[in-house]
Amino acid sequence: MKLSPPITMFKIIAATAVLCHASVAFSQKSDPDSKNIVISLSSRQFRFVTGNADAPVQIKEESSRTYYCNDYRNSVGVVEFYNDKERIDDVDILVDDSKKHGIKPSNDYYSSDGIFYSDARVCYFTLPLVKKGSTSKVTFSKTYLDPRYFTSIHFMEGEAILSQEINIIVPSWMNVEFKEFNFSRYNISKNIKKDGDATIYTYTMKDIPAMVNEPSSPGFTYYAPHLLVMTKSADTKSGKITYFNTLKDQYDWYHNLVLQTGNDAAIIKEKATEIT
Repeated sequence: MKLSPPITMFKIIAATAVLCHASVAFSQKSDPDSKNIVISLSSRQFRFVTGNADAPVQIKEESSRTYYCNDYRNSVGVVEFYNDKERIDDVDILVDDSKKHGIKPSNDYYSSDGIFYSDARVCYFTLPLVKKGSTSKVTFSKTYLDPRYFTSIHFMEGEAILSQEINIIVPSWMNVEFKEFNFSRYNISKNIKKDGDATIYTYTMKDIPAMVNEPSSPGFTYYAPHLLVMTKSADTKSGKITYFNTLKDQYDWYHNLVLQTGNDAAIIKEKATEIT
């Protein structure tokens, strides 16, 4: 069942938060000693590209994470969320440099405690680390079909990250701004360079601790290092597309989504009368 755009919008925001906390919970269940499994190397690339008539501007993400076993044999849960504004194009899994592992990712609608969360979907599987010193590598290829829903890039995971590099490739026809949050407590460096008609933003970091899930703590955006992605406009071959260049642009988009809900006033009135 496809739900209305406003529900989709709120779901995407919520799903981002759920992803971080879900991955933490998953790793805690499978690994009582959080230092046993770490991400030894993480590499992520985001590239703004020209799309098609339905999705004129898209973001291609390539992310790979190498998990390392410090001590005893264990496993880690890998979770990746997506929805009708994102798609997973490919998943590649290596266990000790071998593809002969029999792991098949599952794809389901996301739910929590039996409550259905609109059209949020999740790709998940259990990744084994068969002995001390072994590695397993996971690579995801994703496509974001609308820059309006590409709102943040988070640097922390459910496991500690020893080394990570994040590259964002922005062509000259794309107008986007990145705002940094909670960098001061972490070993993060930034480099900006030109490559032809594109600008490449590179963030490198070392020894990023695992995300900690504590009851009643503030939301992770208050303390975890991340980028806020503010997409403003794009100059495409078919003309200029304005996203969130001003606050009014954002309001107009929200208002347009609300108009698409298609609520039947007569049915709502009838139900309200019945309740009261």
